[in-house]
Amino acid sequence: INFIASNVKLRPVDELPLVSDANMRVRITGRTANVSIQQAAMETAAGRRIGISDFLFEIGDLAPKPMQTKVRFRIDAPLPAVAEILASDRWSEFSGVPIDPNSSRGTTSSIVTLAFPLKQELTKHDTAYTVAADLNNVSVDKLVMNQKLEGNNLKLVANNQGFQIKGEVKIKGQS
Repeated sequence: INFIASNVKLRPVDELPLVSDANMRVRITGRTANVSIQQAAMETAAGRRIGISDFLFEIGDLAPKPMQTKVRFRIDAPLPAVAEILASDRWSEFSGVPIDPNSSRGTTSSIVTLAFPLKQELTKHDTAYTVAADLNNVSVDKLVMNQKLEGNNLKLVANNQGFQIKGEVKIKGQS
């Protein structure tokens, strides 16, 4: 089965803003299912825009319950927009690092991968994630030892075990 739809609006996860302007393709063959979206957008409650691209949602086998899924997508957004999503009630359990959207600046281009069972109530332990992000012109208050962190070009890698930031940073104005 192949299905193509344009300008779709959807809410992939409860309590997450709507994804809009999605050109979506659904493909089901035998026991597998794939949903792909080349480009879409999300607007946070504060009106910040997150660009989403190269989205792929896969179910490798429809038979076992709960079905195991894999998701991969790219986001391009201002850092305050991502911080707003991560600070929401729905995602704060997973993110672990509180970044105030109103006292942060910069941009990110990130690749996110997720693996989780398809079921109603997901917990932190059900979801495996990896984020690889390029952060540019970053300034975040109270991130390290309650001090401001700044950096021009940073690389962030995060997963269930923690996160690592590489690049030259200033903490409280010192390199």
